Amino acid sequence: MPSTDPSLIAGLDPAALFGLSADEPSAAGLWQPPTVEEAAKLFPTWKMLGLLGRGGMGAVYHVHQPDLDREVAVKLLPIEASRDERQVERFRREARTLAKLKHPGIVALHEAGTTPAGHFFFVMEYINGHPLSELIAKGKMDVPRAIDIVRQVCDALAYAHAQGIVHRDIKPSNILIDQDGHARVADFGLARWDKPDASGALELSQTGMFMGTPAYTAPEQARDAAHADHRADLYSLGVLLYEMLTGELPRGVFQPPSRKAGTDARLDNVVQRALQERPEDRYQAA
Repeated sequence: MPSTDPSLIAGLDPAALFGLSADEPSAAGLWQPPTVEEAAKLFPTWKMLGLLGRGGMGAVYHVHQPDLDREVAVKLLPIEASRDERQVERFRREARTLAKLKHPGIVALHEAGTTPAGHFFFVMEYINGHPLSELIAKGKMDVPRAIDIVRQVCDALAYAHAQGIVHRDIKPSNILIDQDGHARVADFGLARWDKPDASGALELSQTGMFMGTPAYTAPEQARDAAHADHRADLYSLGVLLYEMLTGELPRGVFQPPSRKAGTDARLDNVVQRALQERPEDRYQAA
């Protein structure tokens, strides 16, 4: 039986849902996650329904918990990473971060623990839907839908920022759209605690370190992730909005959405302000 460790998620300030970045700089990119059959042996009282995704920071499985009659998503850290204190602390921090966030637009954490084999894991609510990246891959969205998604993500980010948490990896694959069209922010694996931390929790971002996904990362975060504040998330959201409206990323000198895709010209100002190079020239709050 896996053991649940309350200390992973209780009583500590934070320093994904999925955390499955292909850009993760480690040998874990070669890691092969346990098959569904192998994972089932790690959680013998639960029913494994399938593998939802995998990456350098772990694998996520679709699981049914018979005792509670609910479906959940279980994130499993590679056993090799479980021996790396830095990776373990990052995993714990994501669990602590999610545990503090109670918002309908943010994927909820249920519990965290360790398997008998030594893998760290945590159990999250299962979102029956698709990542926003799949919708964008079909082409540009209609304007009302794009605005509705951005509004929902803004609401979730405003809540997280008010708790002192900066996401630092807003991108389409980290926004889940459920079957009712509700947007849910996932993957707080790169999140940063942006308030004075009396607990002395470990800050994993070193000065000058790059963290994030290049195409969506704010300039100041690319230069020094440790000091990027909540306005970096707003830059990433501006990239996301442009991509939804046009079907393309805003690279180099880019055309405004109205010229690129014929959208309402008033949205050009929204995108332009969100994508300002200097944080003080952007929107200051979600």
